[in-house]
Formats: sequence, structure tokens, C-alpha cells
Amino acid sequence: MSTKNKLNVSRILYYFPRFLALFIIMLWLVAITITYKFNQYFVIGFLISLILLFTTLIAWKSDPIGGIVFIILGFAYLVVAFGKSFSFTTLLGSAPLFTLGLLFIGNHLYQEKKYAEEDDIL
Repeated sequence: MSTKNKLNVSRILYYFPRFLALFIIMLWLVAITITYKFNQYFVIGFLISLILLFTTLIAWKSDPIGGIVFIILGFAYLVVAFGKSFSFTTLLGSAPLFTLGLLFIGNHLYQEKKYAEEDDIL
């Protein structure tokens, strides 16, 4: 069996949270555009998507810092949304942020463990 056909778990775990973050940002922008049709609320939503984009760029370079920032954004979303009203959609809206944070931190821990095992073998 050739090495090209093998499933590279390390590479999948590295790129999955990054592309998922970009996908969520695109969905956020589409939802804002459809919902607010370029009025004053569109600007606020666009600024939030820029925050998500910058967080993704931070996470792309540094997994643990980006993961922590995503988790902080998830908590901030909960605080702001619970101030208005409590609903299931509030929890549903913060779930992607927590998931991305956990994926970035999990990827960092997996890569650390992988390289530590490689160092032990050598």
C-alpha cells in the first residue's frame, strides 16, 4: 500500500478547524446579508464577522491562543444574548464558537503529543 493512500489524521486535524472557521464566517456573512439587507444592523454584523475573521487568523498561527479567544467569544456571546432573552437559539449561536475553540486547542494538544512521542522514539 502506498503512502499517498493512507489517511493522514494529523493533517485532517490541522485543517478541519481552520476550514470550519472560514465556513462559519461565510455563513455568518450570508445570514447577515439576507437578514439585514445592508442597513445599520448590517454594519454591526459585518464588524462581528471581522472579529471572527481576525480570531481565525490568530488561531491559524497559534492554535491555543486562537482556541482560547474563540471560547472567550463564545462566553461573550452568551453574556450579551442572555442579557436580552434566554432561548435555545442563544445556546445554538454560541455552540460553533465553543466547538472551534475546543477543536483548535485539541489540535494543539494532539500535535504536542505526537511530536513528544516522535522525540521519545528517536
